[in-house]
Amino acid sequence: MALSHAQYSTTLSAKLQRWLRRQARRLPEAWHEAALVLLRLDLDPARPLLRTLYARGPRGRPPYDPVCVLRAFLLMLLLHYQSLPQWATDLRTHPRLAQIAGFVPCQPPAVGTCYTFIDRLADGP
Repeated sequence: MALSHAQYSTTLSAKLQRWLRRQARRLPEAWHEAALVLLRLDLDPARPLLRTLYARGPRGRPPYDPVCVLRAFLLMLLLHYQSLPQWATDLRTHPRLAQIAGFVPCQPPAVGTCYTFIDRLADGP
């Protein structure tokens, strides 16, 4: 399901407020700062361009929202990850990271999806 930036922003703002109140499992400062950057970054204008990278007809499982995948890559860069496989693993093992990117917790894309997204960007129309 594709969320608009306004929906993403509202949802993430509410989650950040809850996470910051938790003393036992505080949100790491770097994650909080990255989330604040992404809150201000409206990627909705990129959606039509990203949609052109996908087949019009359904082929198997519905694709992840390309804006969420792009946001996940930006989050990866903001957190200074250098390994895509490690990033994909951390998205799966840390549900709050997935939520910051805009995914349903515990349902982020696998590393293969990330590599396929890079291929789509490189081989686009």
